[in-house]
Amino acid sequence: VALRCAALGQRVTVVDPDPATRTAAAEAGLEVGARVPADADLALLAVPLDAVAAVMLEVAAAAPDAVVADVGSVKSAPAADAGRAGLADRYVGLHPMAGTEYAGFAHASADLLVGATWAVARPVAPDLLVPVVAWVARTFDASVVVLDAAEHDRAAALISHVPHVLANALLGVVADDPTGLPGLLAAGSFRDTTRVAGTHAVRTRNMLADNADALDAALA
Repeated sequence: VALRCAALGQRVTVVDPDPATRTAAAEAGLEVGARVPADADLALLAVPLDAVAAVMLEVAAAAPDAVVADVGSVKSAPAADAGRAGLADRYVGLHPMAGTEYAGFAHASADLLVGATWAVARPVAPDLLVPVVAWVARTFDASVVVLDAAEHDRAAALISHVPHVLANALLGVVADDPTGLPGLLAAGSFRDTTRVAGTHAVRTRNMLADNADALDAALA
C-alpha cells in the first residue's frame, strides 16, 4: 500500500517496529517515522491480528483526527477492538482480496493490490464510507464490495480461511505418510492445493482463531 501511494505522489509515512523493515522501506524511497504523524488523514494498520488492539490504542493517541483502517482478513474482531480504543466513529475495516503466500517488505510490490477487489466493512459512522471507498477505488483501480463485518467474515471463511485449513491438513497428511511415496509423486495439483500451507503459522493461527465461528460453520 505504501509503495503504491508513494508512486502516485501521495504523502506516506511508514511506521514499523522492525529495524530491518524500516531500513528496507527507507532504501525503497519511503519516508519512515517513529510514530503515525499527528496530522495524518488516514492511518492504515497492516499488523498481525493479535496486535491490532494495542496498535489502535497507539494510533488513537498519536493521530487524534485520522480515519483509522486496517487490512486484516477478519473484520468483526478489529471493529470490536476499534470500539474499545474509542475509535468506533473513525474506523473502517478494509480487506484487499489479493496477495501471495509470501510476507514481509521484501515481497512487497506497488502493483500487488492494483485491480483487486477490496472489501469495505460498513463503518459505524456512515459519513466515512464514501471518501474511503473513493480513495480505495482511485488509488488501486479497485472494485469495491461494501458489506457488513459479519457478512465479510462468513465469505472470507469460505474462500480464504477454509482453503488454509485444507491446505495445511493435506500437507500434514502427506508429510506423515510412512511410505514417503505421496511426496515423491507430488506435482502440480498438490503444489497448487497446498500453496498457502506450511508458512507463517502464527499469522494463519490468528486468522483462523479470530474467525472461529464463521470457520466452524463453513467447515461443517
